[in-house]
Parts: sequence; structure tokens; C-alpha cells
Amino acid sequence: MMGRNGAEATAWLVKEVGISDQITAEEFAAQKDAMLAEMFPKCNAFPGAERLVRHFARKHIPMAICSGSCLRKFEQKSVKHRSWLDLIPIKVLCGDCIEVKRGKPFPDCFLVTMQKFPVPPAHPSNVLVFEDSPNGAQAAIAAGVLCVMVPDPALRQQSQSLKLEISPAFAYLLTPFVPNLIHVSFHLQGRQGSVESRGIQTGRVWPASFRLVLY
Repeated sequence: MMGRNGAEATAWLVKEVGISDQITAEEFAAQKDAMLAEMFPKCNAFPGAERLVRHFARKHIPMAICSGSCLRKFEQKSVKHRSWLDLIPIKVLCGDCIEVKRGKPFPDCFLVTMQKFPVPPAHPSNVLVFEDSPNGAQAAIAAGVLCVMVPDPALRQQSQSLKLEISPAFAYLLTPFVPNLIHVSFHLQGRQGSVESRGIQTGRVWPASFRLVLY
């Protein structure tokens, strides 16, 4: 359910766990939001995220945030991190954005975000997306952008299974991306392996060999 907007995620969860006869999605959301309002301001950033954003800002690399959150929840999550998140000028918050008709895993959010840049990318493959959710990675791949998934450790098993179904590059930390980043253009480099899932041969980059090369 990560990556979906709040209403979609809550409706899915209530139905999936079989409690729709005990509580409505709206009632569940109200109780959940009260707890999250206390938890979100304590959120920590992924290791390396701040350093990476500050590097991109120094190099004048265009950046955007594309989140399934609404503005209220995004502000709660970013309380501790505003000094560097404010370096990212474009923020598309799908929970409130009327331009985004469908949440992740549909590509709408990334397609809308790309059009927000003062100079939109000539092609989606010119865009690199860092994602922490399976739905987000699927949305990025569907939008045609390059995607690096940095999964939450709590979701690593689910993320491993995702590798067998779609082909984002995987990395378990953002910190390896920081050294020697020198310019805007990039390509992804790594030893290719292949796995078979549901009878479909798919390629992947081995996590241990993955690196981001900027030139």
C-alpha cells in the first residue's frame, strides 16, 4: 500500500484485512491519522538522502518530490528535514493534486511531475527516480523513467520479490551515490543477471555491483 494516496490505501487495507464489517475506511483513517500525527514529526531520513539532495542543489541538477502524501501529512513528515527539503523546488503531493487522477502504481504522478519542470525533460528516460515503495517503483517504470529503488529495511522481503517482477535497479543505501558525483548526465551501470518469474524472463542489476555513473 506504500505509494498510494491515503484514501486508496485505507480503503484497500480495511478490505484486505477483512474488517470492513467492523469499521468504515473513513473511521479507520481518522484513528490512524491521529496516531500518525504524533509519529510523523519523528521520522528520520534515509541515510545519505540529505547529502545527495545538497549535492544536486550545488550542481544545479533539477529536482522534484513526487509523493503519495497530502500536504498535511507531508509537512508532518518533513518537520525535521525542511532545511534541505526546501532545496527541492517542485513538490507534487498526489493526495491533494487534482492533476493526478490515479495513484501509484499508475504512472500519472510522475508524468504530471515531469511537466512541472521549467524545462520538461525531452524524454522520460532522462529522469532518474529514487523510490522506497514497490508501488512507487512500478509507477516509475510505467512512466518510462529510470528508477532506483531504495527499500525500507522493514519491507526488504517484499522488495526482493518485486525484483522478480519488474526491473528497477536496486540499492540498499543512498550513501554510495554521493562520492564523485560531478555533473548532470548519468547512466546506470552494474553486472546484469537474469531471473525467471511467472514464466517471464526479466533482467536486473545485482545490488552489490550497482553504481550510478555521472559524466
